[in-house]
Amino acid sequence: MTDDVNGIVFASVQVGDRTFVGGEFTTAGGQPHLNAAAIAADGTVDPTWAPELNDRVYSLAASQDGSMIYLGGEFTTVNGASRARLVAVDAVTGDLVRGWRANAPAEVSALAVSGDRLYAGGLFRRIDGAAAPRLAALTASTGEVDNTFAPRPDGKVNSLVVSPDGQRLYAGGRFTTVAGVSRPGIAELDPTSGAATSFAPEGGGTVRAVALTPDGSRLFFSTLSNLTWAYDPAQSNTPRYTVKTGGDVQAIAVSATEVYVGGHFGQIIGQPHLDRPRLASFQVSDGTPTDFRVELDSFFGVWTLTVTPQYLVVGGAFENVNGQPQQGFARFSGTV
Repeated sequence: MTDDVNGIVFASVQVGDRTFVGGEFTTAGGQPHLNAAAIAADGTVDPTWAPELNDRVYSLAASQDGSMIYLGGEFTTVNGASRARLVAVDAVTGDLVRGWRANAPAEVSALAVSGDRLYAGGLFRRIDGAAAPRLAALTASTGEVDNTFAPRPDGKVNSLVVSPDGQRLYAGGRFTTVAGVSRPGIAELDPTSGAATSFAPEGGGTVRAVALTPDGSRLFFSTLSNLTWAYDPAQSNTPRYTVKTGGDVQAIAVSATEVYVGGHFGQIIGQPHLDRPRLASFQVSDGTPTDFRVELDSFFGVWTLTVTPQYLVVGGAFENVNGQPQQGFARFSGTV
């Protein structure tokens, strides 16, 4: 196994051969790390990257060139300086990026990057004084808010993902309208203006997690109805299929062939029910469950998943993996 943390991992992002994680913890790999850490390819925590955030980190993203890490959450100070809920730090040193400032007055729950554009979602209504209710677009290199981007969802944004070609932004959350049109829980948006596209999925509700296949053709999102939905947005508003779990799916990650889901479920519901404690996978093509099975303890289970060429990265509230002590962070090879 790898080094772990002494608390919860809510977010993860891969940059090269390092996995950056954020959450609620005070040590990683037995070393002081206040709510953020980086794990090297050999599974050990990087002792040189140790930004200090005074409260939870809920979301992470990396700049296009991998030189900056963006963190969102509930914190109000970073490395002793005032930085409220959204910050950019150097990916090598963990130092604050000079001149980058985008303070938010309320929680930042989701981040996504496309080129020199950073999208942020959450509960906030403004960023650094500029009106940006719950979903904002910023210049990734400077933190400046784009005032022409105005989707204005009427509720919290929980998850964001941008298509690989940068032409579509997907937002999931606890909203019912976006850009003035009805889009319960999930919306496909123009990434420049924030206007809603014609994609209006038949299934919706409060959405916890959103993900795309590597080619961007298939969309997956999970709702509080314990369903994970699969859509081909360019083709239809009707779902290709759904997968039901015995509890919420809080994280989704997708490879070319498999969809990984994590949360606080214990089963995939079907004929027969399949025992899958907190983590499962199914085929991209038709939703058929795979044989992939690991056992994670704790009620809330998994909060974040990242697929890399070598590993499935898992973060959450667990303390044991397959009966062995491993808190908050784990990775699995041979599954992607």
